[in-house]
Amino acid sequence: MVREEDAWYKSMIDTLVRQYTAYDLGKNTSSMRPLAEKYRHYCWGDDFRANGREYFRQYNENVRRIAPEGRLLKFNVNQGWRPLCEFLGQPVPGMPFPRSDDWLEYKKEHHGV
Repeated sequence: MVREEDAWYKSMIDTLVRQYTAYDLGKNTSSMRPLAEKYRHYCWGDDFRANGREYFRQYNENVRRIAPEGRLLKFNVNQGWRPLCEFLGQPVPGMPFPRSDDWLEYKKEHHGV
């Protein structure tokens, strides 16, 4: 899955980073707390703003490096079904590609989006 770095960064600030910041302030009661804690320590050493972008770049580079030849699809959801289906050798479904924001309910609840 290919993501634009700035969009990924903003999404992380709006979701997981807010979760561990709220936890630090004693305000986190969300079910996201365990996930936020995991990422907080493991991925960016307790400082997302300083280390998040580098983590993003390294992670993507590692995926490209370890993927077997011919087994990596660089896919952006904006491309729709065709590249994904071609890669998997499947027909393109007769329905629109799903375009939903899995975090939308969280954002509405916590940020008034």
